[in-house]
Amino acid sequence: MEFLGFDKPEVSPPIAIQQRRSLSFAAWALINDPKNARYALDLVKRMKAGARKAKSKPGHAWDAFMEMSKELGKSAAHFLPPYWEEVGRTFKDLGNFTYAGRALTRSLEAERVHALESDRARRRDVVLEFVLAGCLAGKALSDYAGDLMDQYAPDEAFKIFRDLCVRRTRGGMAPWAAMPKDFIKVAKAADLDGDAELER
Repeated sequence: MEFLGFDKPEVSPPIAIQQRRSLSFAAWALINDPKNARYALDLVKRMKAGARKAKSKPGHAWDAFMEMSKELGKSAAHFLPPYWEEVGRTFKDLGNFTYAGRALTRSLEAERVHALESDRARRRDVVLEFVLAGCLAGKALSDYAGDLMDQYAPDEAFKIFRDLCVRRTRGGMAPWAAMPKDFIKVAKAADLDGDAELER
């Protein structure tokens, strides 16, 4: 709101608890890079039009989102991860988990392709949000384990991956087929006993 010229609001103490959810695309841009936030704000209206189309014509909506991402990649590539997260939420909220998972994969790819610095806490929360909704297939989760090993110190990669596996299971989801193998691999990279950690 400050970005639009309003006075800074008074913030009350917490009044409720809800499941953690990352900032929306526009909000993330306004907070993290207000100088270039116009690129995000320019897309909001078009993203809403794409969201309306996603309900009846998901393929056409996906094409529109792809076109917007190309434009964003030329003007503000560091906005791509939260952009694709927002696209993923659009499909997730409609129950189209195939396109939602595809969008999250694009978000992760954008970090690699453009060598962007990852916001670790946000990334963890976003992946968990999509995992608990059932949007990510086993292969995507195995790929994510590989990403963690490439991007973080071995012990930190293991902590993040273990947290994901535990919270996913607590959320009522059965382990994916390659989970034991992925888990042991990440644990061994951190110089831990993979079998013992899996059992624990």
